[in-house]
Amino acid sequence: MIFMKRYHGHDLYLYESGFEVCQSDKPFEFIPIDYFLLHYCVSGEGFLILHDDKRHITAGDIFLIPPNTANKYYPFPENPWSYCWVGIKGSMVKSILEECGLSYDNFVLHYDKDDAVLRCFQQIYERCTKSDYYTALGYLYQFFGTLAEKRNSILLESKTIHRQRLEKIIKYIYAQYANNISIQSVADEFNLDRTYIYRLFKKETGISPKQYLLNFRIEKACDLLCKSHMSVTEIGYMVGFNSFSCFSKQFCLKKGTSPMKYRKQFIK
Repeated sequence: MIFMKRYHGHDLYLYESGFEVCQSDKPFEFIPIDYFLLHYCVSGEGFLILHDDKRHITAGDIFLIPPNTANKYYPFPENPWSYCWVGIKGSMVKSILEECGLSYDNFVLHYDKDDAVLRCFQQIYERCTKSDYYTALGYLYQFFGTLAEKRNSILLESKTIHRQRLEKIIKYIYAQYANNISIQSVADEFNLDRTYIYRLFKKETGISPKQYLLNFRIEKACDLLCKSHMSVTEIGYMVGFNSFSCFSKQFCLKKGTSPMKYRKQFIK
């Protein structure tokens, strides 16, 4: 069953809506379109080929066919799919889809949290058959809202995981800075890739993990220079430097003066 109706606007409008229970022998489909076409797989399985990228589609998958894009899609013979779809146009469609996590490169999403997506597609179709286009458009926005909420939840969860990892790494640095640790040893300790740790620190702290470790060692050295009677050399080794010359050089670069001159500022 197919319903088609053009509801004109500028930012976003419905172009078509439909639902189909496919037969196992249904042939390839290739529809050259100049609008965005969104499918939701209700049951069964099928295949989508887009940009020469073949994807196995199962129940709960949402897939996007962008305008003017070569595509093929067909049911899996042993378990043919049923799907519903909406075609949409408008100046805001591309940006709205991107907020939902859909784009030319990321054209398949999965939603199985509840039946919210299915209900939106069903209501869009039903309202269009009754010429109730404003309400149909409202359900389209509700569909976008459901996807955007899921994407934001995933991003927040991902951000929380990354933040937790960063906090654990920093705690490890605080506990081990006096020892002969390196970023590679930190990566090994947490079974993480060095590149991942580097990107994590740059994003969250603005500096590299190596610089973070160096800064922390220098600040610890400053504290000891002010509050202890240990020699400058002893302090250098105590905060994790393997030679006095390395300690003195790095201290001068960070503080603009030598460790000894820095200490004299606090000696009365």
